[in-house]
Amino acid sequence: MKKLSIIMPAYNSDKFIQRSIESVLSQVYKNIELIIVNDGSIDDTKSIILSYQKIDDRIKYFEIENSGSAVARNVGLDNSTGEYIGFVDSDDYVDKNMFNILIKKAEEYSCDIVSASYEWIFPNENRLEKTYFPEGYYDKKRLISTLYPSIFSSVSLKDIVPKTMWTKIFKRSLIEEKQIKFVPDLKMSQDLIFSVKCMLNAKSFYYLPDEKLYKYISNKDSRTNTYLKDSWKVMKSNYNQLKIMSNQYPEYNLEPQLPYALLRNAMTALANEGRAGKDTSIRQKVNSIKNIVNDTELIEAIGKVNNTEFSKTRQLLTKLIINKKVITLYVSSKIYNHNLFNK
Repeated sequence: MKKLSIIMPAYNSDKFIQRSIESVLSQVYKNIELIIVNDGSIDDTKSIILSYQKIDDRIKYFEIENSGSAVARNVGLDNSTGEYIGFVDSDDYVDKNMFNILIKKAEEYSCDIVSASYEWIFPNENRLEKTYFPEGYYDKKRLISTLYPSIFSSVSLKDIVPKTMWTKIFKRSLIEEKQIKFVPDLKMSQDLIFSVKCMLNAKSFYYLPDEKLYKYISNKDSRTNTYLKDSWKVMKSNYNQLKIMSNQYPEYNLEPQLPYALLRNAMTALANEGRAGKDTSIRQKVNSIKNIVNDTELIEAIGKVNNTEFSKTRQLLTKLIINKKVITLYVSSKIYNHNLFNK
């Protein structure tokens, strides 16, 4: 039975981490090590972790100064010993059969990566991840022909490739041989960048879209739901990582996806300006939107996209960006909670 290392970064997670830890320790697949990296928590996170470590020696505990989840995950990778690597965030949880199902497929097909899907848990409803690709085995040829053409962004701007990191297990040898790490400087989406790097380097992949095994909690205090200062700078940093990968793998012809990826990132940054921001005035948010619509790289990218497959909402937003309708974009961003920018 192959060993699985599950890496869990934790920062001020005392309200949720007990459920996360128990969901991992109760896995049907028993040959695991749970590596928890306490990223400078100032609540009761540490005491909760240590109380579980006393009763289950499969937990390995590390503590660092607050440095972000990318650094914490790299500490987890450096201290892992399993043949497979998985990730669980400390405010989420997993189905008890998740890793048993994933490892069985990995062993049966000798896959570098196996992915399930997720269920998004909201206070008043649950949503299943929408998937676009069929279940099955993807060798390198099929990865190149099917997934890689949309791995940065589809021409509709929809996120259709199953690149979410925490629904997957990765073969340790893939990560080590290609020296894949998380990028500490990224304030957002380091997990997606890591997953894309792994998928571009993988020789094989198995996909289980109907297995909604990861339970992603919509936490109003999480990074994805709170105002992010300098969001355009953050999204440009994310985009620059995609440009680097495009240059690293010219054989996959990834460059045509870059303009779509940048426009998608711009819409994410615009949506961010509609969130409540502590000590951030309306004038500052309007200036942030001005910086986005006046970005020369974005203007050039928009000139390269074909918006015929965009939704009507995204077509309208693109037009507003082109025409630099800053106030209209700000008002539109206030409707973010109704998913205007994601339609």
